[in-house]
Amino acid sequence: MARIRRGPSGVADRGWLTHVSRYLLALSLIVFGVDHFLALVGIGSLLPAWIPWPVFPVAFFGAVFIASRLSIGSIICGVPARQVSA
Repeated sequence: MARIRRGPSGVADRGWLTHVSRYLLALSLIVFGVDHFLALVGIGSLLPAWIPWPVFPVAFFGAVFIASRLSIGSIICGVPARQVSA
């Protein structure tokens, strides 16, 4: 298990570990999104027959993966909840 050091204020120091994990997650999301577009028909054939237009959900979630990568990689949604609700 990784140990996260406590900073001078008693809060966990999330320096390099946060940045590395954020960029690794963003990298994996872009790979998943691109793979969805590369194998539209193959992944669409895995969906059950009762789902109409099987290629649409595959393309939609491929776009969602890419959009979430952009959000996580550029810290658009990086505002803590306490700042949003204040």
